[in-house]
Order: sequence, then structure tokens, then C-alpha cells
Amino acid sequence: LPSKKCPLQLYFERLSRVQHLVDRERRSMKEVLDHGGAEAQRLIKVIGLRKAKTIDKPCQIPVYVMTNVADWSYVSEFVKSKDYWGLEQNQVNIFMQDSIPLFDSKGKAILAEKNRILTMPGGNGMLFRAMVTEGMYADAKHRGLEFFYIMNIDNLLTRVADPHMLGFSRATHADIVVKLVEKSRPEEECGILVQRPLDKRYRDPALLKELEADGQSLTTKDQKARIVEFCEQSRDLQQTRADKDVTRYKYIHASTGQFVFSCEAFDLACRHGVKRHHWTTMAHSYMDWRRDGRKHRPLEHQENAILLETFLADCMDLDGIAQVGGFLVERSS
Repeated sequence: LPSKKCPLQLYFERLSRVQHLVDRERRSMKEVLDHGGAEAQRLIKVIGLRKAKTIDKPCQIPVYVMTNVADWSYVSEFVKSKDYWGLEQNQVNIFMQDSIPLFDSKGKAILAEKNRILTMPGGNGMLFRAMVTEGMYADAKHRGLEFFYIMNIDNLLTRVADPHMLGFSRATHADIVVKLVEKSRPEEECGILVQRPLDKRYRDPALLKELEADGQSLTTKDQKARIVEFCEQSRDLQQTRADKDVTRYKYIHASTGQFVFSCEAFDLACRHGVKRHHWTTMAHSYMDWRRDGRKHRPLEHQENAILLETFLADCMDLDGIAQVGGFLVERSS
């Protein structure tokens, strides 16, 4: 980046700004509470008595950063060496996700070395299990968190802990909220948020339901919200025209990889995990101990390895997820 900042620094600095804005608002509310009267009573009714008693405490938003096994030590030491870019040490938690084995087209594990199976991170759907096994979820429950804002590390334009998105989540009482933008073209490489009938093949365009104009999608008795990943979208699905306006494409609401979970939905996902797997093929170096015991590097188009990834958005399939909201924003925001 021209600023010479790494992604984590950008996110931590943006979070510091959010904390500053919260503290400024708290000071204003404290003045109202100290003054007393009817206005103070109305404020207490809105924020609750417990929060009113702690209104003068500085805002500290905990951060949980998931890395793979190989990078955990380096990332932890690097963030510590930068003094957490202004955040407090006790609010930054860096933890590892598990790796899973790769296998070939015959279902056999691939060797990285003679005595080591080739493994890779199993996708962001591993978040929930890692939060539990690494003690992060217990920490979050101890802190009394009400919402979990989740984002991918590679989205540099992310508005960290977006107050508008969090407000939308609270106002709609949604279990999960997904930030959406309209696709710039049908072939744009991003997942799309849709509704599908239960127990049906979701890749059939005739079975999917487009979002309403306000970008909100509800999970109902007969419908489930789901993000269809780009690699699972057929060309016919991408090119399907809208029912009411044939000049527009039907499935245009693209996920930005930013989610808000209610504490109840996050607890459900941590207890049950993500069950669905996505079949990803790739070309990866391997050791062929049967032929010559040496490492081989296939060409890019020679996809020899299969990874069964999990994506966190697939927790929308869980029975306890009653409502999923789509928070539609302009691409410029």
C-alpha cells in the first residue's frame, strides 16, 4: 500500500476511531444522566440501567484474529512489536484454525513429505470450532458481547464494526446480517445471497428467490437464506433476468464477506459448527513415495489436489437461524 501499512494496521486504526466515537457519545450521554430529570429517565429506558451505570468507562472492543497454524507465531509477534497499533493488549486475541488434509481424485491422502500428510487451512467456516477450542468463545462470553462483527482479512475497504450495519442488525432483530452490494456485471467473482426452498437443489435458478428491493431476506418455514459461492454459480444462473424488469439481472446482490451475528446465532454456530463442505481443486506440489520418493510440482492446469473447505456463511442452514438480513449499500461506501 502507498501508506506502507499492513491490513491489520488499517483495521486496528479504524477500530480505534470507532472506540473514540463511542467514547465521545458516552460523554454526551453521561452529561444527560448527571443532569437528571425526564431526559435522563428516557435515556436509561433506551440503553438500560446496567449500561447507564458503566457509561463513564472507556470503550474497548475486543478483537479476535484467526490465522493458520504456520502464521500464528509470526503474526502474534509482529502485532505485539507494533504495540497493537494503539489498542490495549488485553483486547487483542490471535488464535489458530485447524488444518485439514488434501486428497487426490481417488480419495487418498497426499504426502507433503515421507512422514507428513499435506494439509491446508480448511476455510473460514473453521472459525466457530477454532473459537471454541482456542478459548476465544469463552472469553467473548465472559465479556458479555451482544454482537459479533466478522470480516475477511483481504477486504481493505471494510468499514470495521460498521455502526450502521450493527444498528440495522439491532433494529431488525436478525440472527445474521450480510453486507451486500450490487454486482457490477453478472460474471463478477463473488457469492450471491438468495433464498431457496428447503431440501432442494439450490443451483437451479428456478428454485431461487431474489431479494426484495430493500435488500432484506427472511428465513421462513419453507425458505432458507444461503450464499451461493461464485464457483458454484452456473452461467445460466448468472445470466437470469429479473421477473419484473428484464433489463436487470435477477441475482445481483453480492456478499462483501462482512457479517454481523447476534450472540444467540453465534452461540448456535459454535455449538453445531458448519456441516456443509465445498469441493475445491488445485495444483499442489507433492511427494510420490511410490514412484521415486521425490517431490513433484504439477503445472498450474494439472489440478491434482482436492480440499473440502467450509465457509462460515453456510451456518445459515442451521435450524435455529430464524432470520437473515441483507444490508444493501452503495459500492462507493
